[in-house]
Amino acid sequence: MKVFFLVLSLVTNVIYAQHSDLRVGLYYGKSVQQLVVENVSGLFEVNIDSCVLDTIQAKCISKFQVDNGKVRFQLNGNKIGLYDTVSFRRLEDSCIFRLGTNDFKSNLRKFCGGVRIWNTGGNLTVVNDVKLDSYIAGVVEAESGIGRHLEYYKVQAIISRTYALSHKRKHKGVDICDQVDCQVYHGLSEKDSNITLAVAETKKMVLVDGDIQLVSAVFHSNCGGQTCNSEDVWSQPLNYLRSVRDPFCSHGINSNWQKIINKREWIRYLRKNVPDRFRPAAPLADFPIDYDQKIRRLNYTNAGYPLPLKKIRADWKLKSSFFSVQEIGGGVVLKGKGFGHGVGLCQEGAMEMAELGYGYTDIFKFYYPEVHLIDLDTIEFYRLEW
Repeated sequence: MKVFFLVLSLVTNVIYAQHSDLRVGLYYGKSVQQLVVENVSGLFEVNIDSCVLDTIQAKCISKFQVDNGKVRFQLNGNKIGLYDTVSFRRLEDSCIFRLGTNDFKSNLRKFCGGVRIWNTGGNLTVVNDVKLDSYIAGVVEAESGIGRHLEYYKVQAIISRTYALSHKRKHKGVDICDQVDCQVYHGLSEKDSNITLAVAETKKMVLVDGDIQLVSAVFHSNCGGQTCNSEDVWSQPLNYLRSVRDPFCSHGINSNWQKIINKREWIRYLRKNVPDRFRPAAPLADFPIDYDQKIRRLNYTNAGYPLPLKKIRADWKLKSSFFSVQEIGGGVVLKGKGFGHGVGLCQEGAMEMAELGYGYTDIFKFYYPEVHLIDLDTIEFYRLEW
């Protein structure tokens, strides 16, 4: 039995090490022509095209620029040359650097770990090699802000860890990116000690389904009082992403919104998006306007055709698809609830639950039915064939 647990410990430690580092694409999808890297602390090894150039410490400043399909590299004002790839590999856990893009004097941000830079089609590709928990802390701060309850930060840490690991290699050449289509990541978290504490106290914790598979732990800002089923927004129904009535987010800053549209513009839009055979023959003045969405629905039906509400949301850049329509004074008023796609965890609702004394496991059970909270190493152990 002692041998069994020794083997288990060795195996799980190796498994966690496989997940402990992430390749995060920074400024992903954006045009970056110039870059500056300022070493703040720790010892870095500088590599150019896979060859070791030197080791550098704090206060070293490097500049990079696209140049004829390669990367022009300067170090402390000295021109080093043109290369395919330049990387700073961390040699100590204390390695921190500041990073800025084209207008780097005004937007330097701190990051942990190392960084790699190469030229892709005339733009700099920037990748942060960072420990998983440092990345998670950065995501929690970027997605949640500071001054939240510790129990809420635990929730956000676990779902962010689960999301990152379940969406690894979503983009070519990196594990995950720093944009909203993955998770927002602005670098080092250092503004609220509770964030670091929450990440440490939930270390290795992830959410899985009944088949011990990492769930798609999606979240949004505010559901407006009712979350969505996964298939209402995307194609696949998932048993842990079910619509729930949420009384906790009603006082959140994103709980209500309003947009006023010219009536003729609204009618033109509807006529344009309704197939010819469904278009009503009534004149514009008689076109039905009022639409009351008391509970979340999939389609706007006033035009005699089921027009998806998520399409209306995208076309009009609305905060959510949970809105009612009313004609007021010759205009069309869209009165909406919530902010985001509405699937999974409602952040403002979860924040309120934490303030009311709910623990992080209670919050999970409310927003994600049929999920299990387990240690990351346990997942991999049960997948091994003994």
